[in-house]
Amino acid sequence: MATFGDYDLDDLARMGQSKKLKEHHTELGDQASSILERATTQKRDLNDAEFSEFNSISKELRDNKKRIEYANEQSSKTASISARYDSQEFYSPQWRAIKEGRPTRFTLPVGQRLESMSLKARGSFESRDLTTSNVSGVIPSTVFNELVLRLVQSSGVLAANPRILNTQNDGNSLKVPTITAFGTAALVSEGGAFAESDPTASTVTLGAYKYGALLQLTQELVFDSAFNIETYLGAELGIRVGNSVGAALCTGSGTAQPEGIFTNATTGVTGGTASPTVANVLALYASLPTQYRNGASWVMAPATYAGIVNLNDTTGRSLVLNDLSTSQPLQLMGRPVYLDNNAPATAASAKSVWFGDMSQYLYVRYAGELTVDVSTDYAFANDLITYRVRQRLDSKSVNTDAARVFIGS
Repeated sequence: MATFGDYDLDDLARMGQSKKLKEHHTELGDQASSILERATTQKRDLNDAEFSEFNSISKELRDNKKRIEYANEQSSKTASISARYDSQEFYSPQWRAIKEGRPTRFTLPVGQRLESMSLKARGSFESRDLTTSNVSGVIPSTVFNELVLRLVQSSGVLAANPRILNTQNDGNSLKVPTITAFGTAALVSEGGAFAESDPTASTVTLGAYKYGALLQLTQELVFDSAFNIETYLGAELGIRVGNSVGAALCTGSGTAQPEGIFTNATTGVTGGTASPTVANVLALYASLPTQYRNGASWVMAPATYAGIVNLNDTTGRSLVLNDLSTSQPLQLMGRPVYLDNNAPATAASAKSVWFGDMSQYLYVRYAGELTVDVSTDYAFANDLITYRVRQRLDSKSVNTDAARVFIGS
């Protein structure tokens, strides 16, 4: 192993440390010159020991020249990458804070974005800058778009467009007025008196339950210029939160956790078997009051939908219309179908198919913003950057008349 003082010469080359290598090169040149000058001064040829030493130094000079050339190449690459990462177009203030070892935070008003997005799978949504809580600037829109998109894709309930309520992150209960029975109108004769008919009002209380996840990435992965870290980060965090929240939005009990859409839904049809038949699907559709059908959609597990796909009516026509040319390719009885892995499977006494107007049935409260915290200290010993995503929310059914479910037997 060739060394220069305490340094391994090959390591210096790999690290782009040409300065130390050049110092070593100068020292070698002085040694070779000293051998030649000594023989010249004494007016003689090199003896065997001097000749062997001179040849050894000459070889080391050639090897060291190659090290210097390699070190210069490495230094040039490092400078190019550093300049790219230091540029404004490559780094937002948040990523710059990470690079400089400073903790930072991303805050995302996900509830507001969920309302502004086309949650009926129209394929695109508005792009909006998002400010951070303690760092000036904006989070890259790629992270936000990917995070929210994956969160929605992980939950068929969110994709079906529930009513979104955005509130402060104070944890206080939120009471929402609801109408449980509407007043009536009547024919009034000329000059006749209008009869009073008041609606029946009630309230539902929404709390704030916290969901979160940790994600750790190596420093090398974050700063690899060939890796789209923003897309990966948004997708991974969105899927993690979406899976947990999605389970609650389907079957949550409503006690110390959000209420799921299947939990307290009104029974529309009880089947003769665990899986729905053609007659069951038609009856479930008809059981929903007509005022909710135009905005209605179906929510079920993928396996349940796979069984319904093969059902035909009495004329041999399929109940399913799958038009891949539209933004909502899955349809049943002309209404959109949202598949959710968290929906209950078909079984005896199980509510496995939900049909209704989600915007009238379910309220989802977001207490504060979806927050992404970043730390380089949490896993400092392992040289990892830690990302923590958290969201406080709750959900409640506010109008049970706006949906019906199929129950197997």
